[in-house]
Amino acid sequence: MELLIEYGADVNKRSGRGSTCLHCVIQEDWIDAVELLLKHGADVNIKNNAGYDAFHTAIFRGCPEVLAVLTKHSQPSIQRQIEYQELMGTTFASEMDDTAKALQHWRTAMLMRQQHGRMLSPNDTKPPLPVYLHNVEAITPEHLAALAASSDRVVIQSLIVTERLLGPDHERTVSRLMHMGLVCVQSLDYQRGVDVWKYAFHVAQGNLRLHVLQELVLLFLHMDKAHSVHGTSRETVSHEDVSSIFSTICDEVEAASITRTTSKENVRTMVLLLLHVLRLLSRIATEPADVLALRCRVHNLNKIRLVKGRTLLHLALDFQSSSIGDIFYYKFPNLQVVKLLLSCGANVNAVDIGGKNTPLHLCSKLTHLAEKYKVAEVAEVLVAHGAHVDACNELGQLASACFSRLPMKLSVPPANRVSLKCLAARAVKRNRIPYEREVPATLNSFIELH
Repeated sequence: MELLIEYGADVNKRSGRGSTCLHCVIQEDWIDAVELLLKHGADVNIKNNAGYDAFHTAIFRGCPEVLAVLTKHSQPSIQRQIEYQELMGTTFASEMDDTAKALQHWRTAMLMRQQHGRMLSPNDTKPPLPVYLHNVEAITPEHLAALAASSDRVVIQSLIVTERLLGPDHERTVSRLMHMGLVCVQSLDYQRGVDVWKYAFHVAQGNLRLHVLQELVLLFLHMDKAHSVHGTSRETVSHEDVSSIFSTICDEVEAASITRTTSKENVRTMVLLLLHVLRLLSRIATEPADVLALRCRVHNLNKIRLVKGRTLLHLALDFQSSSIGDIFYYKFPNLQVVKLLLSCGANVNAVDIGGKNTPLHLCSKLTHLAEKYKVAEVAEVLVAHGAHVDACNELGQLASACFSRLPMKLSVPPANRVSLKCLAARAVKRNRIPYEREVPATLNSFIELH
């Protein structure tokens, strides 16, 4: 390194991730290299793409010796030195599970506050919050000393301090909340984990918020399975928790359908999460008022056209809806969800964009599944709700093409379900007879379906 610098290497040259050599050697806790780079003009204030300068890199890497070298070299303000010590304490508490070192750095910060007349007042700290069990930040030496008796209170202190210094929506704050929630879940304190992750969801932003939502929905499904299927947990998933998250997802999906500013991939993820929460909610909503509220919301959702012109009914029939990314959530198609959507006004003959597939067409893509009797049940429900068995997609395939490969139990044969109106529409299409402006406009979509 010395040789490269001697021959003119730029010590502040940035990598593709925005990191300088100083960032890199701090990550390795390489103190000699840090001192060498500082000696040759390394800039401690350059931030990488994550927004971290040299000080924050040392803090979040848990390198107090490096922080001391940086402080001695750069002489930041007393206020910044205090905050750096407080943040270093949060790293040891939240990420390194070292209560003793966390308390050591907080004591150092507290002493500096006393010496320089910078003690915090209650107005400088967050009010008691349920997610932190109504604890407040320790702002006196006595209060700080009392934390040593409880490792849980140390972790909560760490999160409160992190929020004050970085903000509630900072990536580090959210990731530490997620870690605390995970610890609760692993200790089978499911409801506490839900409370923490719900808070993380409401403070997070952008893609990080979507990630928290995915983890939260998986937790709901895990709790429900552990209680109702395996009987390994006494804790039931709360209708209030699931309903509040469902409502939030609905709001965001409806907003995305209007503004069109959210990426298609993120919209698809949100819609699939909505579908899985809907399945769970339809099972645990038992109070008449809750059921009515759910049905009203679903009625409005049925009006939305999603990616590629699909409706929620299309997605409820797609086996690929079972997973989001590489993670399996719950097996689809799901008869319970299909029935709910149809009873709330879903258009059983809606066609997607590009393929002109109706929901019944999608059953043809499910005939390879082992549980064909379940697919047959879904197809029968669609037909019972008025699905046109003779609807024709872009490839010329009839919606009833799957019937011969499924154990169908239709009381009326498919051929007898084709009305004279349907036959007329097929004749118009087959013979390419111009029909626009020749028939009532309300018949255009019906003819086009055939």
